[in-house]
Amino acid sequence: MGNAVRSCGLFKVAGTLVLASALAVAGAMVGIDGAGRAAAADGTVVTSTIIRSDTTWPASGSPYLVQGPVQIAAGSTLTIEAGAEVVVDSSFQLEGGLTVAGTAEAPVRIQTDVPLFQSAGTAYNEPTRQARIRHANITGPGALMGTGNSRYLGIEITDSRISDVSARNYIWYPTKLVLERNVFTRVNTLDIGTNHVAAVIRNNRFRQTPTGGFSGYNGTSQVVSWAAYGTPLLVEGNVFETSIRPRILEVSIDGAMDASNNYFGSTDITEVKGWVADKDDNLNRPGVVDVEPLLASPPTEVPAVEPAAPNSVTATRGDREATLSWQAPGTDGGTPVTGYEVTVSPGNRTLTLPAEATGTTVDGLTNGVAYTYAVTAVNAAGTSAAATATAVPAGLPGAPTNVTASREDGAAVVRWTAADPNGAAVSGHVITVEPGGATVAVGTDTFGVVRDLVNGGGPYTFTVQAVNPVGVGSASAASNGVVPAGNPLQVPTPTVVRGDRSVQVSWAGAAEGNGAPISSYVVTASPGGAMAGTGPDGRTVRVTGLVNGRTYRFTLMAMNEAGGRSVSEPSASVVPATTPNRVGSVRAARTGRKVVLTWRRPGNGGTALIGYVVTDNGRVVGRPGASATRLVLPRVRSGLHSYRIGAVNRVGRGPWSATVRVRVP
Repeated sequence: MGNAVRSCGLFKVAGTLVLASALAVAGAMVGIDGAGRAAAADGTVVTSTIIRSDTTWPASGSPYLVQGPVQIAAGSTLTIEAGAEVVVDSSFQLEGGLTVAGTAEAPVRIQTDVPLFQSAGTAYNEPTRQARIRHANITGPGALMGTGNSRYLGIEITDSRISDVSARNYIWYPTKLVLERNVFTRVNTLDIGTNHVAAVIRNNRFRQTPTGGFSGYNGTSQVVSWAAYGTPLLVEGNVFETSIRPRILEVSIDGAMDASNNYFGSTDITEVKGWVADKDDNLNRPGVVDVEPLLASPPTEVPAVEPAAPNSVTATRGDREATLSWQAPGTDGGTPVTGYEVTVSPGNRTLTLPAEATGTTVDGLTNGVAYTYAVTAVNAAGTSAAATATAVPAGLPGAPTNVTASREDGAAVVRWTAADPNGAAVSGHVITVEPGGATVAVGTDTFGVVRDLVNGGGPYTFTVQAVNPVGVGSASAASNGVVPAGNPLQVPTPTVVRGDRSVQVSWAGAAEGNGAPISSYVVTASPGGAMAGTGPDGRTVRVTGLVNGRTYRFTLMAMNEAGGRSVSEPSASVVPATTPNRVGSVRAARTGRKVVLTWRRPGNGGTALIGYVVTDNGRVVGRPGASATRLVLPRVRSGLHSYRIGAVNRVGRGPWSATVRVRVP
């Protein structure tokens, strides 16, 4: 199918594009009349045709889908009856007349993507070449009249609403031009050239600049006169709303305009002249637009429209509710505001309020749900666009639960189960300390540290409150009590006394518990890590399992009932040791009265030997040095002598050697 096929279902019959309803596709007959129309249950397709006699399009044939040029011959008129709907994809070409005969109760609705109409002839004085439009709702983006073949056409548009026309409206030497009591909303430049015709734009309302601004062929304002031979373009009694500023009126090329007695929303002539482009600001323009006198209020003949949207709409959240406020619209549309409507979404709930209202409270909401509040103003002409605000209802957060505390050094760690945020995210917490009532602000985690407590003080208990943007919630139940404690203090440095493969470690006085009683002491040897412990009242321990002759140092660790622990400074060095081993291999040799004793060096017991003790029949007869392994006794008395030798170190004398006997004659 061709590009004119629409979603409502089109097919080609004998070369003519026609509209088919589901019933027609099922086999019902679709008739094509002499005006190039194909009627079906869901509308009428109009293809390329020439209307040579007066023809009427009744509302019952709607929608009319104009998909080919519709030419209206001289002496003929096409009348579109009240309530009809027309979609224009190809312009009406007028040698004859087009009459749009809507009523206030049943306007004709026209949507056009191309220029709505254009002239089909070149004769200036063809009396039937007229476009008479009344009570029509015309929607663009197509222009009312385009540049091609737009001359010598009588145009009369009254009591209509024209909106969203982004194309340029080029009106070229009309035989008649009357634009009266219409509402132009977001309509691009009316670019007008007249030739000895009394053209008038009267009692219209112009509102809202089209997207992209005004962009005519001969100017960039709402109304441009580019030619006015003989008679100026008359623009009077109109309302130009503030939303079409700053370019409203303009003259260019050979244009002329009389724009006295209009309402611009200002009575400051200097300000109004700033919205008019004429010779006062550019000497190359053809003349000056006279705008005085200025009307101080809109003429009653100008059609009213819906109000502007309410101003300054705000929404302030509450607990399961929201408080709304607004200000009256900047313009009431020409008839007083009769009330306001507030629509709440989600839920699509609507509240109706009187004209004097400037706010309301919406209750029955769910905390934590993002609501949009759309406020519209209402007058006799309709309902404004919505001004919106958003708010998420919320209340104070609930109380945290399962609050527990554990002690630290001068502090406590408090933990809890998160509170119900009640519609707004928790942004922090407040911990209150008892006794004393001090408060500590912490973050969004479910734990916090309370510092600057007194070790051994309390016991302290804690309550927690959650905070959200609404405020501070209720307090939790109190935690368990805790007594802060740190590591023990003032652990004494131990003293040491060596022993045989052991060291006796002692200390004077107890360590300071720092908030909790001392529970035990542990002594550790280094190197090796041998340990010995005692209870809180102990002051000495013996560390065993050491190696004689090795140098050791010892530390004392104090522990308290809170699990804290501290270690002292190391002790002085100590070397475990015992007396030397038994001297072995003792021999005695006599020569005359001289006796020579010899022996083997024994183990030193862990500390250096300092010498030997030699006895004869129990009497000391020699003290050789540590390095000696023999002793000479030169003059021994006659008799039987019994010798023993003992090695000596710093611990003492070791065991006596075996006795060796010598008889001297």
